[in-house]
Amino acid sequence: MIWDEIKNLAHYHQLCPELCSVEQFLSQEQGMKFPGRYEITASAAGSGIFALTQEYRPKVVDVDAENPLCFIESHRRYVDVQLVVEGAECVGFAPTSLLLPDVSNSYEEEKDLDKWKGFAHLSFLPLRKGAFMIFFPWDAHMPSLNRDATVTAAATVKKVVVKIPLQLFVPARVLK
Repeated sequence: MIWDEIKNLAHYHQLCPELCSVEQFLSQEQGMKFPGRYEITASAAGSGIFALTQEYRPKVVDVDAENPLCFIESHRRYVDVQLVVEGAECVGFAPTSLLLPDVSNSYEEEKDLDKWKGFAHLSFLPLRKGAFMIFFPWDAHMPSLNRDATVTAAATVKKVVVKIPLQLFVPARVLK
């Protein structure tokens, strides 16, 4: 998992040269519609880079216990780059190696979504305007939270989630 400021995104181009295209796309945020979907790079196999724009109020939950309003997720085929463009939220995260698969929810191929159990293993960080997080397949995460008054409950969040196919990352530089 990477947590940094968007002004430093260029430092990560060595991990994935296509992050340059992502950076160019994100610089055009004022023209984005929320919610929406944007193709950043096309691929003949249908596995290009795309972005989902989201608008919501963070969930106010007690994440110290299992909660039906939120879930821990990870992705097998895509790496998430999450950037808040307006508002703030809290994001829980943990290595998948510390968690148990949610056996009541099998892998959703179409959504590239695994769900996990193990709230007690989560650590939390704020995600505010100007910051981003990158989640690899071994980084489980639970975004969109308002925990311990981290954010104003009435505040709306506008976020861009960029999905980058894992195979576009330079294998020797992506360490588990």
